[in-house]
Amino acid sequence: MENQKIKTDSFFTRELFVETLRVLDKQKQHDEKATRTLSKVFNCNMENYDNHLLNNQLVKLLQTEFPAECGCCDIEFFMWEIDFGRRYYPGCVKENGGNVDFSDAGKLYDYLITK
Repeated sequence: MENQKIKTDSFFTRELFVETLRVLDKQKQHDEKATRTLSKVFNCNMENYDNHLLNNQLVKLLQTEFPAECGCCDIEFFMWEIDFGRRYYPGCVKENGGNVDFSDAGKLYDYLITK
């Protein structure tokens, strides 16, 4: 993050941003567990409860502070593509030829405030 401007007037503190993503992740895990349990109880393949309206609105709220650039949303990538950092590996996110660490929500926040 050398020679980059750091956003200092953010409504979302690092703590609030990390907590919000942690709660979204916790809800996702809860929904997946409930789906597995219901699938066992009813002996069929159940789908996750559809709460995309709430998730989409919360992501939209986060994007008011950290907007997507060129159609790519780092927050959504973090949440869905690398499963809240669990599937992160060095080199999966690059910028200007260098690695960007998205291994947890705090590091994502640190990156976003420099954009």
